[in-house]
Amino acid sequence: LLLNRWMSSPTALVLTIVGVILSVIGVANLFCFAPGYSYLFNKKTTLANGSAIFDDWVDPASAKIYMKYYFLSVTNPDDVVQGRAKPSVQEIGPLTYRELQPKLNVSQNSGSATVTYLNNHTYVFEPTMSRIEEDTVITVPNMVFWTTLYTADKTFLERFFVQGVVNHLEKSSNESLRNSVQPFFKIQAADYLWGLKDNPLLVSLMQKPAKFGLQANNSLDGVYEVYTGVGSHNRRRASIKSWNGSPKLDYWGNEYCNAINGTDGSLFNTFIQPNEQLYAFDTNICRSIFFERTNVTSVMNGVPTSRFVIPKEAFQVSEDTLCFCAESNKSRCLNGLLDVSKCYAENLTPPGSDPPAISAVMTAPHFLFCDEETINSVHGMHPNLTRHQTYIDVNTMSGLVVDAAKRIQLNTYLRKPKDMEIDSLANFTDGRRGILMPVFWAEQVLLPSRETTAALYDAVVLPYNVANTGSYCMIGAGCLFLLLALAILILRDRKYASSLCSGGRRGRAVSASQQDLLGPVGREDSVQDV
Repeated sequence: LLLNRWMSSPTALVLTIVGVILSVIGVANLFCFAPGYSYLFNKKTTLANGSAIFDDWVDPASAKIYMKYYFLSVTNPDDVVQGRAKPSVQEIGPLTYRELQPKLNVSQNSGSATVTYLNNHTYVFEPTMSRIEEDTVITVPNMVFWTTLYTADKTFLERFFVQGVVNHLEKSSNESLRNSVQPFFKIQAADYLWGLKDNPLLVSLMQKPAKFGLQANNSLDGVYEVYTGVGSHNRRRASIKSWNGSPKLDYWGNEYCNAINGTDGSLFNTFIQPNEQLYAFDTNICRSIFFERTNVTSVMNGVPTSRFVIPKEAFQVSEDTLCFCAESNKSRCLNGLLDVSKCYAENLTPPGSDPPAISAVMTAPHFLFCDEETINSVHGMHPNLTRHQTYIDVNTMSGLVVDAAKRIQLNTYLRKPKDMEIDSLANFTDGRRGILMPVFWAEQVLLPSRETTAALYDAVVLPYNVANTGSYCMIGAGCLFLLLALAILILRDRKYASSLCSGGRRGRAVSASQQDLLGPVGREDSVQDV
């Protein structure tokens, strides 16, 4: 009966057919588009040669990456050396450099399953984003002086020789020579970072031109082999398989801490899940670290991003993380401190040379996430979560980092050598652990690029939004057509029922008139007939 009604109304029939078709296509598109789109998108965005992102990944020249250095200049160096007061520092900076990160010697391996490359870091001074100049003079721990003492503290002859040279220079009438052997010294900011050419102390010790810097320019930070994502639907894309030929590190106490997890932090897997943690390996801190997703979201030029941060828990001492503590007595391990002396020295040393015995301890800027004991050990530390916490803003569909700020602070322990008599340290008191001195903190920032976000929007967001919107529009239109068809049938039935009712009333009215014409006799005859 229902089919007959539809068949009897061509308009309702056409609307119904169109509505069903649109609804089915819309629902099917909703359920089938996501897997299909994911498959095609993953196939196009691997790190295999010729993919849509390969060239930009190899040489991200358009990426606006900057390295900002904030120096913690010591305001009371004499009081610290004489043991009269704890250190007091004043933040000076930033000194900003544009960072270029081209990948060199890129080669595909194992049928494009992995790719191997050298990661280059080149820094170019950016005066427009700096608040100080490269020649700004700062007062900071003399890392060459302290490292020389620690390195020489192995044999009697080394100690005797270094002690003699240092004490001789300290008595020199030449101000530059005297400055070179002070525990805290004055130096231009750029020379402190990249190394002072012909450092007087090193020249006196080595009898040849020498320099020592805390950072390396136009340098390589190792050989990476990473997964391209081919064959894994990009779940492992950019994840590190090995670094310098090894799948693990050898700096820490066990396999857990020596594990290399995650990517280099510039790219992650596609279609990141809501509760998924992100992992990154950082050669500056010589370990892998995890990021947690926050509730902070933003839209940059139409591209949605979610914020991930390195949480406080990543810096806390626990049963799992004790292997990151260099203290032989684990009860002395402190929250927030990561002694990377061995790794840091190797990163600064040219191949074939013995690494120096430098003291390098990494923390978050201004001792963020450290114990109160550590924060209060230096005047001028003002930890601030917003200003000093590391974060990355990631488009979770593509796994691309759109905005980021990696923040880390270099510190050093000042410890008086036991078996050397250094004149300038005669009254120096280093306490039980030594004096933990902040040196500088660095902020590596990736600024959002309109060109990058526009390309990301066109390639990722727009197709997905169009497909989703189109699906819902088709479902909506299909439902509307079905409702119109139903409305037409209802109105048609009502009109038909109304016409039947009108016809019945007219029939009854005619019969009554006929009865009136018959009169009483006619009615009685009719009764009798019955």
